[in-house]
Amino acid sequence: MVSTRRRRSPGSKKENAATAPEIRTVRRRTVAAVTSSGTDNIPLTPTSKILGSPPRKKAPKSRSIDSPLSEEDNAPTRPKATRKKPMSKALSASAPSHPPEAVASSFKYEFGGPWGALGIVVGLPVVVMGLYYFCPNFMSSASPSSSSSKYPLSFRSSTSPLACLRWTDMAHFLTSTLPALLRALPSTFSTFALQARRSPHNTASAFMAIIQHIPGALKARGSALVALVQNELWDPLAFACIVAWFCFQVVLERLLPGEVALGVPLLGAEGLRLPYKLNGHLAFWISLLLLVHGCPRFAVPVEDEGILPTIVGDEGDEQFVYTASAAGDAVLQHAGQAANGAIPVLGELTGFGPFPLEKLYDHFPQFAFAAVVFSFGLSLLLYLASFRKGARLADGGRSGNVMYDFYMGRELNPRLGSFDWKYFCELRPGLIGWVALNMGMLMKQQQLQAVTGEPPSWPLVLVNVFQGWYVLDALLNERAILTTMDITTDGFGFMLAFGDLAWVPFTYSLQARYLVGRPVSLSTYALAGLSAMHLVGYWIFRQANSTKDAFRRDPTSVPHVRYMDTIRGTKLMVSGWWGWARKINYTGDWLMALAWCGLCGPTHVLPYFYAIYFGILLVHRAARDDHLCSLKYGADWQKYKKEVKWLFLPGIY
Repeated sequence: MVSTRRRRSPGSKKENAATAPEIRTVRRRTVAAVTSSGTDNIPLTPTSKILGSPPRKKAPKSRSIDSPLSEEDNAPTRPKATRKKPMSKALSASAPSHPPEAVASSFKYEFGGPWGALGIVVGLPVVVMGLYYFCPNFMSSASPSSSSSKYPLSFRSSTSPLACLRWTDMAHFLTSTLPALLRALPSTFSTFALQARRSPHNTASAFMAIIQHIPGALKARGSALVALVQNELWDPLAFACIVAWFCFQVVLERLLPGEVALGVPLLGAEGLRLPYKLNGHLAFWISLLLLVHGCPRFAVPVEDEGILPTIVGDEGDEQFVYTASAAGDAVLQHAGQAANGAIPVLGELTGFGPFPLEKLYDHFPQFAFAAVVFSFGLSLLLYLASFRKGARLADGGRSGNVMYDFYMGRELNPRLGSFDWKYFCELRPGLIGWVALNMGMLMKQQQLQAVTGEPPSWPLVLVNVFQGWYVLDALLNERAILTTMDITTDGFGFMLAFGDLAWVPFTYSLQARYLVGRPVSLSTYALAGLSAMHLVGYWIFRQANSTKDAFRRDPTSVPHVRYMDTIRGTKLMVSGWWGWARKINYTGDWLMALAWCGLCGPTHVLPYFYAIYFGILLVHRAARDDHLCSLKYGADWQKYKKEVKWLFLPGIY
């Protein structure tokens, strides 16, 4: 899955985060410098965060507005005069932006070209699942139905030992194991070369034996992988839940009221601007309300096999009803019955309660794998649909190479009527799903500690609060993503779809999942310090992006800000937040990420995965943007850097 918000999936291309009113370098993109979705006040899209994108080719001069500003372009653009189009025309953006499918011989690949795209498409799902297996759940209990053949459509049970890569393990590897291996390499090669000279025939035979063994080894590993998928990862019910959640968010987007905002003029479309409905914050609150109070509770006979009822009522007038968790299990069990031809029998509806979100923890790998499969399926449908007549193609997805275009996305704004698939996926299912996963981790810890009567741990509570706050901030500033490269420039393919729907929710929830079964004892001072770090990071992040947004809309609205004019006709702020450092918003974003990771304590490495890869991504993106801006502004950029000397931290870096 933000000035470019972090988080949409494994740098991405949100290079115009600065133009985008508060878009964060979140973490939604997925991989080239590590990945993410690019907005400065929105969680990085899965894709932008994960893949720090390399320099893009220059935008064509025919663009109806000034070419997208990079994040350094903290000044308003000056749109050229364009002919206004009626709203009805805005809904039909079907005219192609370029001549047919002819691909210029000068097409420049990004992300390593087709082979790089293939590596990312294969590697990102491995990272998502690998984070689970390298830092597995403390425990994973089966639902009541999973042990009964009566309900074959049910979650599978999986158990994992308490193990997670520790800092001491990494230190031992780097200081002992790795140096020993490197020292052994010369002698190993010398021994092999000496043996080859003495008996070349035997050496060649041994080498051929190794080569001949490879197909069998690969086949065995392939069989093991298939068995893993069939026996543990693939679960029809988990996939059905992912599809249902996606469809539910679609219904909310369609039915909830919201302001309709116009996007930037489309490339080559004579000023055409597509409409977007802004109601993400309403979808957020209604989703949470449903998760907490929307699960039905039914009365059931005590003899109903496989059900664990709770007794309520007065003595002599007992009534058996499901608890919230049991209600969810019953719904799942009866769904399994119906799917197999049985007639489900439910008692009287007695009320509503929370959904059994603790199942998200118990069956985390099944849900994560289902999200990966769903992302691949959606990406394939989008790729095939882009070949229909009249589809408007993105410049970056017109290479003619199947793998590369599948990854980058061929169609710029795939729509079904007024429903924009890319815009919807950017903030809705994945980001709100991230909050739902965190809530499930909190409910699981409550369940585990119910025996002792202990309340949830403060670190897990704070992770839920801080990350939920971060997501809500992105949705409240939903308008900001309309000027990001995700919306204006990138096609909608695997890069964005996987980042938004799989990478963001199932990697950004790592801290919450880690804390469920690994109690972390932090002192009051440590909790206060980490909370202060988050608040300071958010303050820097929000203030910097708000100033940039206000200046971009109307420079006179921030009279205290000094700026310098450029020969391109734009302005660059040289005072206030943007006078302290050229990437001050990145600093605030990273401080928030570090605070979340710090709540997991100092013992293990993987809870710090996000802060580590995001930090590397930010450094990479800053270097890339510096290069692009030096080409764009020429001598003005050097003058600007003399005025604003520091990149992230004033006086330090």
